[in-house]
Amino acid sequence: LDGVKDAVVASLDTAGVGVMAEQVTAEVLATGISGSIVQVTIVEAAGGPTAEDITAAAVQPTFVESMAEELGMLVEFEETPTTVKVIVSPSQCQGDPAAFDAGFGTCDTYLKGHYMQNFNYCDQDYVEIGLSK
Repeated sequence: LDGVKDAVVASLDTAGVGVMAEQVTAEVLATGISGSIVQVTIVEAAGGPTAEDITAAAVQPTFVESMAEELGMLVEFEETPTTVKVIVSPSQCQGDPAAFDAGFGTCDTYLKGHYMQNFNYCDQDYVEIGLSK
C-alpha cells in the first residue's frame, strides 16, 4: 500500500496539488482476478490545499495517467472521487480548542483518518484546566 500512497502523492503533484504522504491512508477493500480495489483517504492539512482542491485534481485525466505510470498498471476509478468534510465538535468542549494538546498532538490530530490516529484515544486524552474535584 505504500506504493499506492506514494503514487497518489506524486500524481496529485503532477495535477498541481501538493500533499504530504502523512495525509494519505490506503486500505484494500477487495482483491479479485482483475486486481485490487483500494480506498484512498486524504486528510486536509492546515495551510495546505482544500479537500475540494484535492478532489478536483484527482478527477483530472493527468492524475489517473500519472497513477498508472507510477504503478506500472491500469488504474481506474470504481467510483468518482468525492469530498467529505467531517467537522468534529465535542459536546463537552471547554477552553480553547486551538490551544489543546494533551501531549499527543493538537485537536486536528484527533480527526478520524488523520495519520497520527489519535481518534482512537478521544475518550482517554484530555487536559485538566483548573478543574476542582
